[in-house]
Order: sequence, then C-alpha cells, then structure tokens
Amino acid sequence: MSSASLVSIAIVAVAVSAACNGDRPVPVTAPDLHECDSRGSDSHTLDARLADTSRAIDVARRFLTVSPATATIYFGDVQAFTATLTNNGAVLDVTSSAKWWSTDVSVADVSHGLAKAVSLGSAGIVAEFDQRKATALLTVAPGGPVAVIPSTASLPVGGTQQFKASSAGQDVTASATWSTTSPAVATVDASGLATAKAPGITVVQASRQGSVGTATLTVMATTCALTIIPYSVIAPIGGTQQFDAFCTGGGKTVKVTTVATWTTSDPAIATVDAMGLSTALSSGVSQVTAQHQASTAKALLTVQ
Repeated sequence: MSSASLVSIAIVAVAVSAACNGDRPVPVTAPDLHECDSRGSDSHTLDARLADTSRAIDVARRFLTVSPATATIYFGDVQAFTATLTNNGAVLDVTSSAKWWSTDVSVADVSHGLAKAVSLGSAGIVAEFDQRKATALLTVAPGGPVAVIPSTASLPVGGTQQFKASSAGQDVTASATWSTTSPAVATVDASGLATAKAPGITVVQASRQGSVGTATLTVMATTCALTIIPYSVIAPIGGTQQFDAFCTGGGKTVKVTTVATWTTSDPAIATVDAMGLSTALSSGVSQVTAQHQASTAKALLTVQ
C-alpha cells in the first residue's frame, strides 16, 4: 500500500470519527465503511479500520534491505553482502542473524552474507529476517586479462623472485595457477615464488579463468662472490649455530643458504647440515665452508 493511500484512509477515518461522535458535520464518502447513526453505533467498525491503518503504517516504516543491491564478480571470487533492518528510521545490521540463500546455487552460493561465484550467470542473493525478505542481484562474469608483476626479472642461480598476478585491479596471485616454460631453468610455486635453477631464460606464467599472464625470467651464469654470515662465532659444546650464505653478482645479493653445499674442516669438533646449521661437538676450532657455483666462502667456529 502506498503512503498516499495510507494517508487517504487516515483522513477518511478521522472524518467519519467526527461525524459519528456528533461533531460538526463533515462530508464523507467511504463505500466500504458503514454509515453511523446519531449514537455512533458503528464505532467498533471504525476502530477496526483505524487499527488496520496503524498496522499498515508500521509495516511501511519497517523494511529489510540487502546491499549492495547489484554486484558483479569473477568466477572463483567472493562478494560480501549486508542485510539491514530499518525500523522507524533506525537502522540495524542483521547480516549475521538473517537467513541467506541463493536463487541459483549452480551460479553462486551464499553463507552469512558471503557469496561465492560457482559458474557464469546471475543469481538472486536473498536475506530473510523478522518475516521480511530482500534480494540483491549477483552476476558472475568471465575473468579479465591477467598481468604478471614484475614483467621481467634477472636472478643468479639459486636466487628467488616473488611474482604477483593482477586482474581487473585485484591481486589474484593466490587464485592463479603458476608454471614456467623451462623448469630446468627456474621453477615457480603456487604462491608465485620463482627459484632459479640453471643459467638460461624461461617464461613465468599465471593462468586464471582462461586468461594467461606472462613474465620473462633470466637466470644469470655469472659467478658470484660468496660470503658467510657470521664470519666468526664461538659456541659451547652441544650448542648450535646457524650460518647463512649470500651470493653477490649482477648487481644483486641473494641468499643461497639452502642451495649451497656445506662442510666443516673437522667433523669431530663441529658438523654442519645442508641448511647451514652447525652443531658443536668438542673443544677446538673448525672451518665452516659453503660452496655455490664456482665460489667458496669460509667461516670460523670456535667450540669451548
């Protein structure tokens, strides 16, 4: 019922009330209201009509809204919706209390207001609270072009480079599928982190929703200058010490601890594992050596 209709009913009701109570005559036309006599015999009918009008006004002032009213996302993405109840001008967030469902679960599913795109198409996202319902329209569109950042990179053997994927202005690194065209040159994991394996050039690819973004990765053959940190350290018997190896070449310094080869000059005094972690065994001095490519670096470990 429109606001104008509610006001009209209220005006008619007031006019009839005046006539029924012997007040100054007022012209009244209300086909669906009984004509009252001089004693106001139809006052009960009038009271009922006034009560109905009051309830209709309350309904008009209390309504549920879902926002945003419309949204477009890409396959695999999510969209948060909010349900609010407006009651006589007061607005209450009822997102967590409302009951949610999708009109087409093959396109999108929703839980507690969070909708996830399942396939291309459109679906209504419905919220229900206090016997009231509201609906928003969610459209699942094909994914946009994918860009890989940075578009070019250079690394020494053993170095790493973090790549990111972007689509429609959003970071989609986590939802992209990563690969390289030459795994022997470099590999890339599910998070976009590439590791240089051997000299050469490879293409890093990020695929998402049928779109593919690429970057060029060059692995340098330049021999690097190797250093170990710390250079000299004292450890107690039974203690451990972490050594790290760094390779400087081509204008970059790269941590190569996990790809270097580690040894000690006297395993009876101290040992070192493949990750550069040494263990002090007996008193004395031992050299810790790291080798990477054609470079070698040494550090001193004194066990006391």
